[in-house]
Amino acid sequence: MKFRKKPVIPAIVEAEQYKPGMEDGFETRYQDVKKPHCTWEIQCSPKEIPVQVPYIYLKHEKKFIRSDDWIIKYQNGR
Repeated sequence: MKFRKKPVIPAIVEAEQYKPGMEDGFETRYQDVKKPHCTWEIQCSPKEIPVQVPYIYLKHEKKFIRSDDWIIKYQNGR
């Protein structure tokens, strides 16, 4: 008997790139000058500067987002 593999059908996901106004709020976090992609909840050294970081609520937690993130839209909201 010969068998054929079933074709893989990719799932279609509806997503939007983050734009100001899509966030649920902002939180003040501290950013190191040498590592701009990392933020902390508390200030550990005087070299860190406070920044406002946008976030969205997921089921049980806050997810911090950046300007290059994509947000997936589900039928029941985010």
